[in-house]
Amino acid sequence: MGLEIEMQRVDEDGNLSLEPYPSAIGDEKTNPWITNDFLETMAEMVTPSAQHALDAMHYLYVINNTLRSALAPGELLWPLSMPPRLPKDKTKLRLAKMGPKKEAYLKEWAKRHGYSQGTPCGAHINLSIDQHIIELVLNAFPERFNSEREVRNYLYTILAQGFVRYRWLLTFMVQAQLLKEIILNREKSCLIRFGVCGKVNTALGPNLPVILLISIVTLHGLKKELKQGS
Repeated sequence: MGLEIEMQRVDEDGNLSLEPYPSAIGDEKTNPWITNDFLETMAEMVTPSAQHALDAMHYLYVINNTLRSALAPGELLWPLSMPPRLPKDKTKLRLAKMGPKKEAYLKEWAKRHGYSQGTPCGAHINLSIDQHIIELVLNAFPERFNSEREVRNYLYTILAQGFVRYRWLLTFMVQAQLLKEIILNREKSCLIRFGVCGKVNTALGPNLPVILLISIVTLHGLKKELKQGS
């Protein structure tokens, strides 16, 4: 499991910060743990991969404290997924400084979708099944699976079904935010994306504990399914 948490840097009046990326934590282009996403003010904290959810939370706690200690005087981290008050002229928003190639991509993206669509922050949960589990299932059920690919597809389908089963709760948490009507339409705020590299990525933006709870329940359902199959 790996976590990616985005939070906007704001000033004491609730406006997006005008301060640059905190110099105390290095270069935003090369720092693997604290970088920026769409905007220069959108800090993204990335944990190393962890074997257990609690370990991932411990990583996140340390990284979050590191970011907070590096903020400029008067800076705060906005706690909601929906952004704070935005300027009327959205082109004044500063895109992340991620190098010429990435910056060109962000400018084109903003041109096509609008700056406002890129301002909400999300909590991303990346789940990956260890190789030894794949091999264990394949060896235990040779009559059911002919290859590792079949096992992998089966297990990730169960994980995906777990998130879809609780999608109503994720949608509710997004829509319960008081600022939801400012930015996103409901359809785009509730997408679940399934990565091609063996990860389930939820870019939904409700609070992290709820998503972690659903992740744990989903993994429990996967274990139950495997026990029933045996």
